[in-house]
Amino acid sequence: GAINVNCVLKIKNLIITPHFQGYLISCVWNCYRYINGRNSSDVLVYVTSNDTTVLLPPYDDATVNGAAKEPPPPYVSA
Repeated sequence: GAINVNCVLKIKNLIITPHFQGYLISCVWNCYRYINGRNSSDVLVYVTSNDTTVLLPPYDDATVNGAAKEPPPPYVSA
């Protein structure tokens, strides 16, 4: 027989809606943290998709330290 419409709506409200609301809240929270952290000179944290965390230095430190390094050795074919 046909599924009752009220039953489908209850399942939607109990399962799908809270997950979607949680997703939206996490999007807003990430946007809030990004906007508040744009002007700080602290170390930025970049979280990749496979749950590993990479610490990025402030832009000024990265550009100054990057220019002071020696260039890599020249490529020699084997």
